[in-house]
Amino acid sequence: VVQKAQKRYFSLLQLKRISVATEKLSILFYIAHIRTILSYCMPAIFPLLTKTVIKSLENVQKLCTKMILPSSECYYERLNVLSLPPLALFSENLYQTHFLKIMSDEHHQLHSFIPERQSACRRHSARLTEVF
Repeated sequence: VVQKAQKRYFSLLQLKRISVATEKLSILFYIAHIRTILSYCMPAIFPLLTKTVIKSLENVQKLCTKMILPSSECYYERLNVLSLPPLALFSENLYQTHFLKIMSDEHHQLHSFIPERQSACRRHSARLTEVF
């Protein structure tokens, strides 16, 4: 995923070099062509991602925002100017939205795979029963 996003970054860089991409066009290109790759499958795999993987995905976003706004040194400042959340937060929101959608819709194909919640007392008493 990171390599594919870096290839798209090169396309953004080429647009910038030939002076076709304005700041607005650059951010639209980033959101449409690069961020979609970075957030691909996030609702399904977000809980499994390590901090290292999230950091490498975030580094691609840092690289792109630095190219779009070269005058701004701070990454979070660039995100604020471009109205973008950090990629980790964006991915977590995607995951939570998708999961809540599955939880609330009883007719969703994946709803039946979600286990029923047990109260803490039931779990504790079940564990004691197994021991004795």
